[in-house]
Amino acid sequence: MDKQRNAPLPEGRRPNRVEVDNAASSVYTLIEVFTHDEPGVLFRITDALHRCRLDIKSALIATKVDQVVDVFYVQDFSGRKVDDPARVERIQSAVAAVLPGL
Repeated sequence: MDKQRNAPLPEGRRPNRVEVDNAASSVYTLIEVFTHDEPGVLFRITDALHRCRLDIKSALIATKVDQVVDVFYVQDFSGRKVDDPARVERIQSAVAAVLPGL
């Protein structure tokens, strides 16, 4: 599996990215996901967020050709932003783990 992650991307394909933004909103943590589209990818992302104990308050879902750009406005189950760096890293890892490989 590691070989797949280090292999060159097919032409026109962008690498997966999961970004966490706590500056854009005073109330929510934004999680931005950039990936290749395939059946079930939205479910896998939202399931990973739920398993990280996050409540999705709003989402902007966009697909252009085969590139997904999804933005999730989330809070923890206590209604707070996620600002602990270790937790942010765990969330990024959990979401990245369910994104399409090569």
